[in-house]
Amino acid sequence: MRQKKRCASGWSASRSTKSIRPITSRPSAPSWRDLRMPSGGAASCACWPVAGWSSWSARSATSIAGPASTARIPRWSVARAQKARNHALLEAIEAINQHGQYYTLAELSELGLANPDHRRAELMLRIRETETEARRLGHIGVFYTLTCPSRFHPVRAKSCTRNPVYDGYSPRDAQRYLTNLWARIRSALAREDIGIYGVRVAEPHHDGTPHWHLLMWMQPDHVDQVETVMRDYALQDSPDEPGAEANRFQAKLIDYSKGTAAGYVAKYISKNVNGQQFVEADEYGRDMKSSAPRVEAWAAVWGIRQFQFVGLPSVTVWREVRRLTEQQAQQLAAWEDATNPGRKIREFMAQVRTACNAGAWDQFLRLMGGPLTPRADQPVRPWREWRMATGTDAERCDQEIPFARGSYGDRVEVTYGLLVKGAEYLTRFYSWTMRPKARNSAYDFSQRGSYGGGAAADPWTRVNNCTGIDITPRQPDPQTAEQQKKHYQEWRSRPEVRAEIEAEQEEIDRVRDALARLLAPPPSEAVLLPDEYMPPELA
Repeated sequence: MRQKKRCASGWSASRSTKSIRPITSRPSAPSWRDLRMPSGGAASCACWPVAGWSSWSARSATSIAGPASTARIPRWSVARAQKARNHALLEAIEAINQHGQYYTLAELSELGLANPDHRRAELMLRIRETETEARRLGHIGVFYTLTCPSRFHPVRAKSCTRNPVYDGYSPRDAQRYLTNLWARIRSALAREDIGIYGVRVAEPHHDGTPHWHLLMWMQPDHVDQVETVMRDYALQDSPDEPGAEANRFQAKLIDYSKGTAAGYVAKYISKNVNGQQFVEADEYGRDMKSSAPRVEAWAAVWGIRQFQFVGLPSVTVWREVRRLTEQQAQQLAAWEDATNPGRKIREFMAQVRTACNAGAWDQFLRLMGGPLTPRADQPVRPWREWRMATGTDAERCDQEIPFARGSYGDRVEVTYGLLVKGAEYLTRFYSWTMRPKARNSAYDFSQRGSYGGGAAADPWTRVNNCTGIDITPRQPDPQTAEQQKKHYQEWRSRPEVRAEIEAEQEEIDRVRDALARLLAPPPSEAVLLPDEYMPPELA
């Protein structure tokens, strides 16, 4: 019998985390929200297990089995296993360019924003440099917090008990509510000709409900009006519920005597990326290195965009310009000689390259027209074109211009570079093709470095291959076999191992049941009399 623990909230949690159920009565078909992951993988009391989530189980199983399905992955180890499978897939595929250089997709992904260290560094750079430019312009920074009404929260924060007014909303519904609220706030500010710019961060409450933190800059004479508009719209929905005035909207003026705005928001960036730097533990005392990946899993499951910048230049332009390093200087000069964009455009492009490659986002912001400049008025924009169909796809295309099509029949748009004041600049000088990663073996003659590959060929091995390989299975002696069996049973009896095995079996059962329901034929109209019998295989 499994040992069970009971906390003050009235919940019972099995050691194996196979089932989580309240001791009191409960609806027979709980919603998805009843089984959500707590913020950062840590709950406000012992009633929540350390849970992980699979995006398939929350999205696909919901669409197949319905919103009342209880399909879930109750162990964070499953999410880790999914990431391990993804990494193994990236390691198994190579990309090779026209120069014969080849790398695995895992190596290439570590060079980009898939690397959480790079992603966190870019976020902090943009926030810090935006603050520098805002202070140069004399703008005021304010930190806002927006929270959903009580009906979006299944669990109370302080008592960790079920919320009686909870209306069955999912985190995706809560995110949609905040998005619509923010759209109405922006429209109201635009009608008053008030501009704000900055960054917003979405993170989960203890029960998985998202809330927003916004760091915004504006002109000093707009601070009071912006706060009034945001507060009015935030309290339009259920303004009389307990705690609405205190919790639904908060505004805090940035006090530079206590620290910078970037330092104030740094902990939220760290909590939502990889838990490195700034914060050692979350608000529940758990290590951020284990909590932050759970927050990422929460955002992936429910399709929640964690970070969004408002009123600032296109970051795509920033990233494309940073492709043009000193290694591409010769290719860039050849492109400018071939296209002849003009002296002023060349000089402007040189300034943009210098700012971007130096990591000076504030200079890049000024070159792009400053904060709140409309995208159509920015001097540099991404250069995108429709991809042309090639090979058999072009032969099957019945149009005069054979455009490539995606899985849903829509045209595929590809980024080639930048449009600098109307002049095209190519930033992607490599053409990549994918192939399975080849085996690096001394007997794989097709590989570089193998026998026959030139002066750097692999040496002969010292293994005698004349007599073949002995593959006869051998049985260990009884003492060794008993010791191995004992070690195996001890490993299987560990709670975490049993929980992982049960979780995997639950996932298999859910997939099998969901597919069976999806592929099941419609029910027959025939009515059987009580004394009739029909074999199951004929039913």
